[in-house]
Amino acid sequence: MAKFKLIPKLLCRFGGGNFMNMLKLYFLFTASVLLSACSALHLADTKTRNVARVDYLANIAPIETACKGVGAVAATSTAVSANTQQIDRIEIVADPESATSLVARGHALSLTTDDTAGTDALFKLALSRADINTPASRVHWSHGWAMFNQKQYPCALAHFAAAYQANPDDARWAHYTYAVTYWQLNDRLNAIRFYEEAVSQEPSCWRDVASGIRCTGRWRNHQRRAWSELFAAWKAHRIARGNQTAEIHSSN
Repeated sequence: MAKFKLIPKLLCRFGGGNFMNMLKLYFLFTASVLLSACSALHLADTKTRNVARVDYLANIAPIETACKGVGAVAATSTAVSANTQQIDRIEIVADPESATSLVARGHALSLTTDDTAGTDALFKLALSRADINTPASRVHWSHGWAMFNQKQYPCALAHFAAAYQANPDDARWAHYTYAVTYWQLNDRLNAIRFYEEAVSQEPSCWRDVASGIRCTGRWRNHQRRAWSELFAAWKAHRIARGNQTAEIHSSN
């Protein structure tokens, strides 16, 4: 209360006893207080919106479990025999390839063959050579998409989680990537939940068809098809939820 009693005294002092000057000072003071309050509320709202409402590491099997068998090959296959020789050659290469080059090769292999063993070997070698240009988070992220391309979705999700864990401060990709991977795993609940997070964090990319097409412009056909199916399901979910809310309000 003592602080508020000081306000009239200060207004009289700095206003020189002139009513109009005092009134101007009062409005300036009130405006500055309101602006400070609005700024504080905006900052709090921004922080709240930027806090993820989903857990990117919960209930995801570790790579050792999720990717078990991905590198396994059948000894009876002639093609696999050639792949095994290729993997051995990669592992004992005399002139070490950079992680960047190995990641590029692994990604290319995942798009052209079903050779999960060869793809996995390239990325494992890339991880052992991760550097400032291609850090571990980037290797795991690329490895995840490679496994996605080869329909090894549990393994893909495990690598995405490893990428997130390695660099959670630079993981704006995580929400939509988890969403489409969960969709391919037929986990509709988590797929829509993570897509909701994507829309919340990046509405300019994921809230409508046109934005989604723009933001998936460099995706492969099978990746975009997964997003398209997920988007349709998310949209239907939102409409159904809106109808339920309307029914509750009308009944009240």
